[in-house]
Amino acid sequence: MGLQELFREELLRRQPLLSASLRPTGAPLLLHTHPAATEANAPVRVWIDGDAEITVGIGEYFHTHFDDSSLPASSQPKSPSQIAVEAASFVDAYLRDRIIVWVDHANQRGGSAGAFPSDSPDSSLPATAQQFTWSGPAQTEPESSGRIGRDA
Repeated sequence: MGLQELFREELLRRQPLLSASLRPTGAPLLLHTHPAATEANAPVRVWIDGDAEITVGIGEYFHTHFDDSSLPASSQPKSPSQIAVEAASFVDAYLRDRIIVWVDHANQRGGSAGAFPSDSPDSSLPATAQQFTWSGPAQTEPESSGRIGRDA
């Protein structure tokens, strides 16, 4: 079973109601686009890159990668199944408002973005960062850092 099928199976196990909207779009790496609850955090896109990487994009300015690039060189590579579970877990958590995505357009070089669990606010965010969950703008008071994924 390929990475796309593994991801689809894992996400539908967690979010069975997505079965009608989770579909290939014809683009080789784009698995699914799902409308968000508000325009600020839409859409959620998932790109599959062979059996080695899944990229999840939220809105226009945030994406994160699920692969084994952050592992030490001596580690065993992650299996496609492990990559699919990590990416599906992230998407599921975001759709359940357990992930806060932030974007900051304050600098003129294109800005920055990231994500963290909603129960572990990130105190290092720029004051100008916009934060949101699937349901809309996030109301958080930064306390500690707890980033998820390798964001760009």
